[in-house]
Amino acid sequence: MLTLAGVAAAGTAVVLARTARLGPHGIVVPALHDAANDVPISYTPVCGHAAGLAVCLNPAYRSYLTGVTAALAPVAGQVAGLPGAPVRATQMGAAYDPGEGGAGQAMTISGNPPVLRMPVGALGLAGAFGWTAGELSDQYRLLFVHAFTGAGNGPGTAAQQAVQAALLQDAGVPIATQPKVLSSVGLPSWARVTGGPTPGPEPAKGPVYAAARRFAALPRATQHGWLAAHLGALRSGHLTLGQVP
Repeated sequence: MLTLAGVAAAGTAVVLARTARLGPHGIVVPALHDAANDVPISYTPVCGHAAGLAVCLNPAYRSYLTGVTAALAPVAGQVAGLPGAPVRATQMGAAYDPGEGGAGQAMTISGNPPVLRMPVGALGLAGAFGWTAGELSDQYRLLFVHAFTGAGNGPGTAAQQAVQAALLQDAGVPIATQPKVLSSVGLPSWARVTGGPTPGPEPAKGPVYAAARRFAALPRATQHGWLAAHLGALRSGHLTLGQVP
Protein backbone atom coordinates (compact mmCIF):
# COMPACT_ATOMS: atom_id res chain seq x y z
CA MET A 1 0.00 0.00 0.00
CA LEU A 2 2.86 2.35 0.80
CA THR A 3 4.43 1.61 -2.56
CA LEU A 4 1.17 2.27 -4.37
CA ALA A 5 0.70 5.51 -2.45
CA GLY A 6 4.22 6.56 -3.37
CA VAL A 7 3.67 5.78 -7.04
CA ALA A 8 0.40 7.72 -7.01
CA ALA A 9 2.03 10.72 -5.32
CA ALA A 10 4.89 10.66 -7.83
CA GLY A 11 2.44 10.51 -10.72
CA THR A 12 0.48 13.44 -9.33
CA ALA A 13 3.69 15.43 -8.91
CA VAL A 14 4.67 14.79 -12.53
CA VAL A 15 1.25 15.90 -13.78
CA LEU A 16 1.38 19.07 -11.67
CA ALA A 17 4.94 19.82 -12.77
CA ARG A 18 3.89 19.61 -16.41
CA THR A 19 1.30 22.34 -15.84
CA ALA A 20 3.76 24.69 -14.15
CA ARG A 21 4.51 27.99 -15.87
CA LEU A 22 6.66 31.01 -15.16
CA GLY A 23 4.53 33.83 -13.80
CA PRO A 24 5.55 37.43 -13.17
CA HIS A 25 6.74 36.56 -9.66
CA GLY A 26 8.01 33.01 -10.09
CA ILE A 27 6.79 29.50 -10.90
CA VAL A 28 3.00 29.00 -10.82
CA VAL A 29 1.27 25.60 -10.60
CA PRO A 30 -2.36 26.38 -11.54
CA ALA A 31 -3.91 23.59 -9.48
CA LEU A 32 -2.12 24.77 -6.34
CA HIS A 33 -2.18 28.51 -6.98
CA ASP A 34 -4.45 30.61 -4.77
CA ALA A 35 -4.76 34.05 -6.33
CA ALA A 36 -6.40 35.41 -3.18
CA ASN A 37 -3.20 34.75 -1.23
CA ASP A 38 -0.89 35.94 -4.00
CA VAL A 39 0.35 39.02 -2.14
CA PRO A 40 3.78 40.01 -0.83
CA ILE A 41 4.69 38.96 2.69
CA SER A 42 5.02 42.00 4.92
CA TYR A 43 8.32 42.63 6.69
CA THR A 44 10.27 45.31 8.51
CA PRO A 45 13.19 46.34 6.28
CA VAL A 46 16.78 46.77 7.39
CA CYS A 47 18.21 50.11 6.31
CA GLY A 48 21.51 51.87 5.83
CA HIS A 49 22.65 55.08 4.14
CA ALA A 50 24.60 55.79 0.97
CA ALA A 51 25.67 59.44 0.70
CA GLY A 52 22.40 60.57 2.29
CA LEU A 53 20.30 58.03 0.36
CA ALA A 54 18.36 55.67 2.63
CA VAL A 55 18.87 52.09 1.41
CA CYS A 56 16.41 49.48 2.68
CA LEU A 57 16.38 45.73 2.04
CA ASN A 58 14.42 42.69 3.09
CA PRO A 59 15.91 41.41 6.39
CA ALA A 60 16.78 38.14 4.61
CA TYR A 61 19.36 40.21 2.68
CA ARG A 62 20.80 41.87 5.80
CA SER A 63 24.31 40.56 5.15
CA TYR A 64 24.36 42.30 1.75
CA LEU A 65 23.27 45.72 3.00
CA THR A 66 26.79 47.05 3.51
CA GLY A 67 27.82 46.03 0.00
CA VAL A 68 24.73 47.53 -1.64
CA THR A 69 25.10 50.86 0.18
CA ALA A 70 28.80 51.01 -0.72
CA ALA A 71 27.96 50.34 -4.37
CA LEU A 72 25.31 53.06 -4.53
CA ALA A 73 27.13 55.74 -2.52
CA PRO A 74 29.24 57.22 -5.37
CA VAL A 75 26.33 57.64 -7.79
CA ALA A 76 23.91 58.76 -5.07
CA GLY A 77 26.36 61.47 -4.06
CA GLN A 78 26.76 62.62 -7.66
CA VAL A 79 23.08 63.26 -8.29
CA ALA A 80 22.06 64.41 -4.80
CA GLY A 81 20.00 67.58 -4.98
CA LEU A 82 19.18 67.24 -8.68
CA PRO A 83 15.54 67.09 -9.85
CA GLY A 84 14.26 63.54 -9.66
CA ALA A 85 17.19 62.24 -7.62
CA PRO A 86 15.94 59.44 -5.35
CA VAL A 87 15.79 60.02 -1.61
CA ARG A 88 15.37 56.35 -0.83
CA ALA A 89 16.39 53.03 -2.38
CA THR A 90 14.24 50.02 -1.60
CA GLN A 91 14.23 46.37 -2.53
CA MET A 92 11.39 45.13 -4.71
CA GLY A 93 10.36 41.69 -5.90
CA ALA A 94 11.86 40.51 -9.17
CA ALA A 95 9.55 40.26 -12.20
CA TYR A 96 9.85 37.47 -14.79
CA ASP A 97 8.59 36.66 -18.26
CA PRO A 98 8.38 33.25 -20.00
CA GLY A 99 10.91 34.17 -22.67
CA GLU A 100 13.97 35.63 -20.94
CA GLY A 101 13.34 35.17 -17.23
CA GLY A 102 14.11 38.70 -16.06
CA ALA A 103 11.54 41.18 -17.35
CA GLY A 104 11.54 44.91 -17.84
CA GLN A 105 13.85 47.57 -16.48
CA ALA A 106 16.15 46.33 -13.73
CA MET A 107 16.01 49.49 -11.60
CA THR A 108 13.39 52.22 -11.72
CA ILE A 109 12.98 55.65 -10.13
CA SER A 110 9.44 56.83 -9.51
CA GLY A 111 7.14 58.46 -6.97
CA ASN A 112 7.08 61.75 -5.10
CA PRO A 113 9.52 61.97 -3.43
CA PRO A 114 11.42 59.75 -5.91
CA VAL A 115 12.33 56.22 -4.83
CA LEU A 116 14.87 53.91 -6.46
CA ARG A 117 13.42 50.39 -6.68
CA MET A 118 15.85 47.47 -6.95
CA PRO A 119 15.03 43.77 -7.58
CA VAL A 120 18.10 42.73 -5.57
CA GLY A 121 17.35 39.02 -5.82
CA ALA A 122 17.51 39.20 -9.62
CA LEU A 123 20.55 41.47 -9.87
CA GLY A 124 23.11 39.15 -8.33
CA LEU A 125 24.84 38.99 -4.97
CA ALA A 126 28.52 39.07 -4.09
CA GLY A 127 29.87 35.54 -3.88
CA ALA A 128 27.00 33.99 -5.86
CA PHE A 129 27.87 32.32 -9.19
CA GLY A 130 31.36 33.79 -9.07
CA TRP A 131 30.27 37.43 -8.70
CA THR A 132 32.86 39.64 -7.01
CA ALA A 133 32.03 42.68 -4.92
CA GLY A 134 33.64 44.92 -7.56
CA GLU A 135 31.56 43.47 -10.39
CA LEU A 136 28.38 43.91 -8.39
CA SER A 137 29.29 47.50 -7.54
CA ASP A 138 29.79 48.31 -11.23
CA GLN A 139 26.46 46.67 -12.08
CA TYR A 140 24.50 48.56 -9.42
CA ARG A 141 26.08 51.87 -10.41
CA LEU A 142 25.30 51.31 -14.07
CA LEU A 143 21.68 50.42 -13.40
CA PHE A 144 21.26 53.42 -11.08
CA VAL A 145 22.45 55.95 -13.67
CA HIS A 146 20.56 54.10 -16.43
CA ALA A 147 17.36 54.71 -14.49
CA PHE A 148 18.33 58.27 -13.56
CA THR A 149 18.96 59.34 -17.16
CA GLY A 150 15.55 57.98 -18.19
CA ALA A 151 16.89 55.34 -20.59
CA GLY A 152 14.11 52.90 -19.63
CA ASN A 153 13.97 49.38 -21.05
CA GLY A 154 16.17 50.16 -24.06
CA PRO A 155 19.77 51.32 -24.43
CA GLY A 156 18.61 54.93 -24.36
CA THR A 157 19.30 57.79 -26.76
CA ALA A 158 22.87 58.71 -27.67
CA ALA A 159 22.68 61.69 -25.28
CA GLN A 160 21.41 59.49 -22.44
CA GLN A 161 24.19 56.99 -23.10
CA ALA A 162 26.84 59.73 -23.04
CA VAL A 163 25.62 61.21 -19.75
CA GLN A 164 25.31 57.71 -18.31
CA ALA A 165 28.93 56.95 -19.25
CA ALA A 166 30.15 60.26 -17.81
CA LEU A 167 28.35 59.71 -14.50
CA LEU A 168 29.80 56.21 -14.30
CA GLN A 169 33.28 57.61 -14.94
CA ASP A 170 32.86 60.05 -12.06
CA ALA A 171 31.50 57.23 -9.86
CA GLY A 172 34.65 55.18 -10.26
CA VAL A 173 33.89 53.14 -13.38
CA PRO A 174 36.42 54.44 -15.96
CA ILE A 175 35.10 54.94 -19.48
CA ALA A 176 37.86 52.71 -20.82
CA THR A 177 36.52 49.76 -18.80
CA GLN A 178 32.82 50.39 -19.37
CA PRO A 179 32.48 48.20 -22.50
CA LYS A 180 33.77 45.29 -20.42
CA VAL A 181 31.33 46.11 -17.63
CA LEU A 182 28.43 46.34 -20.07
CA SER A 183 29.23 43.03 -21.72
CA SER A 184 30.57 40.87 -18.91
CA VAL A 185 28.71 41.51 -15.67
CA GLY A 186 25.48 39.86 -16.74
CA LEU A 187 23.48 42.94 -17.69
CA PRO A 188 20.56 42.51 -20.08
CA SER A 189 21.10 43.46 -23.71
CA TRP A 190 19.10 46.69 -23.42
CA ALA A 191 21.75 48.17 -21.11
CA ARG A 192 24.50 47.99 -23.72
CA VAL A 193 25.62 51.07 -25.60
CA THR A 194 24.15 51.26 -29.10
CA GLY A 195 26.55 49.62 -31.51
CA GLY A 196 28.48 48.35 -28.51
CA PRO A 197 29.98 45.00 -27.66
CA THR A 198 28.11 41.87 -28.65
CA PRO A 199 29.12 39.46 -27.30
CA GLY A 200 32.53 40.67 -26.15
CA PRO A 201 33.89 44.08 -25.15
CA GLU A 202 35.30 46.51 -27.69
CA PRO A 203 37.31 49.71 -27.14
CA ALA A 204 35.39 52.68 -25.76
CA LYS A 205 35.42 54.67 -28.98
CA GLY A 206 32.93 56.60 -31.09
CA PRO A 207 30.79 59.74 -30.72
CA VAL A 208 28.97 58.57 -27.56
CA TYR A 209 32.15 57.97 -25.60
CA ALA A 210 33.74 61.15 -26.99
CA ALA A 211 30.79 63.17 -25.66
CA ALA A 212 30.97 61.28 -22.36
CA ARG A 213 34.63 62.21 -21.94
CA ARG A 214 33.86 65.88 -22.63
CA PHE A 215 31.07 65.93 -20.07
CA ALA A 216 33.08 64.01 -17.46
CA ALA A 217 35.93 66.53 -17.82
CA LEU A 218 33.68 69.42 -16.76
CA PRO A 219 33.80 70.65 -13.15
CA ARG A 220 31.19 68.99 -10.93
CA ALA A 221 29.37 72.29 -10.43
CA THR A 222 29.12 72.79 -14.19
CA GLN A 223 27.77 69.26 -14.64
CA HIS A 224 25.17 69.82 -11.93
CA GLY A 225 24.07 73.12 -13.39
CA TRP A 226 23.61 71.62 -16.84
CA LEU A 227 21.80 68.55 -15.51
CA ALA A 228 19.49 70.67 -13.35
CA ALA A 229 18.51 72.69 -16.43
CA HIS A 230 18.27 69.85 -18.95
CA LEU A 231 17.28 66.67 -17.09
CA GLY A 232 13.68 66.88 -18.26
CA ALA A 233 14.69 67.08 -21.91
CA LEU A 234 17.34 64.38 -21.43
CA ARG A 235 14.92 61.94 -19.83
CA SER A 236 12.25 62.55 -22.44
CA GLY A 237 14.74 61.78 -25.22
CA HIS A 238 14.61 65.27 -26.74
CA LEU A 239 18.32 66.07 -26.47
CA THR A 240 20.78 65.22 -29.21
CA LEU A 241 24.35 64.10 -28.64
CA GLY A 242 25.56 67.48 -29.91
CA GLN A 243 23.68 69.24 -27.10
CA VAL A 244 25.70 67.46 -24.41
CA PRO A 245 28.40 70.00 -23.41
